[in-house]
Amino acid sequence: MFPSLLPPLCWLTRKVTACYAQLSTPSWAERVVTTMVREGLGRAQLDELPLGVAFPLRAALLACRGNPPSDWSSTAYTLIGRNDLASLAQGGTARRVTTTKRSPSMAVPAEEADQASYSNDLVTSLIFSRDLRLKEVRRLLQSSARVVVDFSKVVASAQDPHAAQQAHMVVLAQRTLSLSVGRGMFELSECRPLATDPLRMPPLTLDCRTHDGHAAVLETQTVPGWAVTMLWPNFHNGAAAGLRLATSTSKITSTWVSYNKPDQQAETHAGFLLALGLRGQLALPLPKLHEYLNAGNELISIGLLLGMAAGKAGTMDNDTLKSIGIHLQALRPSEQIELPVNTQAAALVGLGLLYRNTAHRRTAEIALRQLGHLPTGCKPHDRESYSLAAGIAFGHIMLGRGADSAGLLADLDAASVLTAHLAGVWCSEERMGQGAGASTGTQLQGGNTFPYLVMDQDKCCGESAAAGAAVALCLTYLKTNNQVVASRLQIPANVTLGASRPDVVILRICGRALVLWDSIEATVEWVQQQVPKWAEEQRQLQEAARMRLCAIAGGCLAIGLKFAGSACTCAKRLLLGQLDGLTRHNSLPKTPSGNVTKAALHMCLNVVALSLGMVMCGTGDVEALAVLRRFHRATPDATYGDHMARHMAVGFLFMGGGKITLSTSNEAIAALLCACYPVFPKTTSDNFYHLQAFRHLYVLATECRCLCPVDVDTSLPCAVPVELTLSGPVVLCLTAPCLLPELRHIQTVKIASARHWRMSFGNDALLSAQSPSGIFVPVQRKTGGLPYAEDSNVLSLQAVPSSDPGGDEDGAPLLFETDPEANACFRHFAQSTPDRSLFIRCMTADAPDMLPSCLWLRRCLGNAFDSLSPAEAHCLHLVLDFCAARPVECLDERLLAALELRLGTVLRAECTQRLVRDYARGSGCGSDCAGGNGALAACVAFYGLPPLCELRGLVTKGMTLRDGGTLLPSALLQLLSIR
Repeated sequence: MFPSLLPPLCWLTRKVTACYAQLSTPSWAERVVTTMVREGLGRAQLDELPLGVAFPLRAALLACRGNPPSDWSSTAYTLIGRNDLASLAQGGTARRVTTTKRSPSMAVPAEEADQASYSNDLVTSLIFSRDLRLKEVRRLLQSSARVVVDFSKVVASAQDPHAAQQAHMVVLAQRTLSLSVGRGMFELSECRPLATDPLRMPPLTLDCRTHDGHAAVLETQTVPGWAVTMLWPNFHNGAAAGLRLATSTSKITSTWVSYNKPDQQAETHAGFLLALGLRGQLALPLPKLHEYLNAGNELISIGLLLGMAAGKAGTMDNDTLKSIGIHLQALRPSEQIELPVNTQAAALVGLGLLYRNTAHRRTAEIALRQLGHLPTGCKPHDRESYSLAAGIAFGHIMLGRGADSAGLLADLDAASVLTAHLAGVWCSEERMGQGAGASTGTQLQGGNTFPYLVMDQDKCCGESAAAGAAVALCLTYLKTNNQVVASRLQIPANVTLGASRPDVVILRICGRALVLWDSIEATVEWVQQQVPKWAEEQRQLQEAARMRLCAIAGGCLAIGLKFAGSACTCAKRLLLGQLDGLTRHNSLPKTPSGNVTKAALHMCLNVVALSLGMVMCGTGDVEALAVLRRFHRATPDATYGDHMARHMAVGFLFMGGGKITLSTSNEAIAALLCACYPVFPKTTSDNFYHLQAFRHLYVLATECRCLCPVDVDTSLPCAVPVELTLSGPVVLCLTAPCLLPELRHIQTVKIASARHWRMSFGNDALLSAQSPSGIFVPVQRKTGGLPYAEDSNVLSLQAVPSSDPGGDEDGAPLLFETDPEANACFRHFAQSTPDRSLFIRCMTADAPDMLPSCLWLRRCLGNAFDSLSPAEAHCLHLVLDFCAARPVECLDERLLAALELRLGTVLRAECTQRLVRDYARGSGCGSDCAGGNGALAACVAFYGLPPLCELRGLVTKGMTLRDGGTLLPSALLQLLSIR
């Protein structure tokens, strides 16, 4: 009559009613959750509702928690308790990640910086948590600690013990000085310094220590040219220190760089500048850049030019081009500049990096012209490294664009020019003299004249340019499977044995395989096919043995590049076998030819070791480490370059502490070929064949594919089993943190842990979650599940002894050690066995919010029916009615059956029958029935009996009472005399 005076429905009631309307639909749980999100009904509002009213809504949240739809919002995932999926929905990765206990740069002094590598990194500690291999690699690559030496055997038969001791220390110093390149790989992206942190640079300690604790000092003042000897080792040490800085570090500014510039040892700062450029963090203002370049320091110029070009690779940046142009005579032909050839070689490679994969006509022509040219003022013996730099530059400019070069560079006829340079190494001296021409040009077969192929009077400069030509031809036609170009790189059948340089043989074999990329196989048969037939037929000849070794090494290098970062088992077995065969090849004759073969053997050992490190990059494989650590021993026949190569292999194996690996993109293959060039320096100042700064170009091939699960509750990395589905399909089962295959091969990633909530994501989610620091995926551990780092067993709960107050006789898992709140709650209910079982059941189902409802049902079972309030009786009816249609995982069916039995017993009681009969007749409760009003109110509320006036009419008409479509119990109908 007065509708405006009627009380409006409560807003909470409307929300709950809207959710209850979805309980009868097929996808009831998902519909209830979406309705709760739409209505703004959260967990805080559920806590305000009566337990029975909130029970169906909580059951819907629990039903969706295991396998929710993938298109929900982060709000919906948070509502059902899946914070891991909510984090993925917000940004595709874990937002807050704590990967270190403390900053390594601030935690230790500079003298111990390399001894504490990755000691505080949580991800690396999880990857290598089962043994001490990380500690062993840290020992192998550290340069700041004194080497412990037993001099008794050294001086035992020496006429001058002191001189023998000093000579042995020089041999050990060669190894120590070569460790920085490998240590830079191992410590790649280790620390994130603050703006106020100084750069920690470990020293190169060359002094030794005896077993009794006495110090043995290397008398460097007696070594001639020691200052020059330390230049490049200090350069590599500075580069290794710079590579420790993580790419995500945003505190590296020009001010911080200037602040860390040392007063002495400018070569150390030069390596640091190169490292910053390789990581894309070298951003210097123009005045500071001019200050560095005008200083006239050769190593500073090399590091700065290479670093700037690497940071701007493929961009054709004009400002960087200007800096390179003033250091490269090829870009200033009308001027005569007096610059060291090493600086010009670095500038030339920087030009190739700057125009990488652009097929730029002008720069390609400049690089091709420099392949057979020597800058003015440079000595003839400097031609080798400069020609190699020109080949590297041309290969980067035309990287993989060989199929398009016919149209882009048709007038240059680059393939023919490179082939002519390459063929010069196979000509005898008589034929070289006959083919000599003027410096204005050279006429080859077919009558074509190439102004870029310049000949000297005595011999073809193509002999010096052969290595550069092989690299240029290989990179230009990389992965094109061009048979014509591959045949040009093949070793001719009529080759002169005395003219076969080992490095060129390795480059030709490897280059041919890289051109025919799809044909590379990690099999012994494929490697044997790379050996020329004449070398197989004439095995008794030393030159044939050398050719065979170099051909095998070239094939292994191609396999290392093809399977870089893949951890291919077949490739690993093959390379381990070849490495074992080379180490046993130690009986060589003491002839000049035998000495050459000995040097070739060392070169092949270095190449195969590097190939093994590339294949198993970042895996820390124990078998590979056991083989590579044998080469750590310092021997007189092992040169500075041999130690550098073999410790680079160890650095590859543990790159980035096991978090970084290699890519096989065209850009990565080109960078690795430059860094792993077969010829290594004999001494610390040797740059004759290959500029030592190029050894750090491997950074351009690195890729952080470390899948790291992060606990959403603690923001700490954790160990979780995962299942990868690759194209094929191939299924891999791994334990994260782990290195993933190249992401383009991955279809899906699944969290396959019984202790964590399951989830899966595809390739797009992986790509969006990838960052320079890794692929951080949020995971959520179920309640009671111990971390795998603490318990690797399959049980998610830990059993307590029967002597424990909360333990039972059968030793059931009762204690939740990882959750203090759950432990406290368990101790509270430990005195009651039924409550303890309910607690464990709810926790194992990861439904702690259902525990109050379950405990309330248990209390309803134990208490008298007349002690229930009408509201509790109505809630009990809602729960039982819901559980009859929708089973709930955390609720024991025996408890529901006991409740129904208890209610049936109560209804059949004489007192209850009399109460209901009196209520139907309209009379009051008898005085002889204790608690009659309470029991009657509970019955009326539980069964939803209508008001007394309506009940009398129903009884009179004989109609059947219904409540929500459910018939009333037959016992109650008989009480009401309804047939």
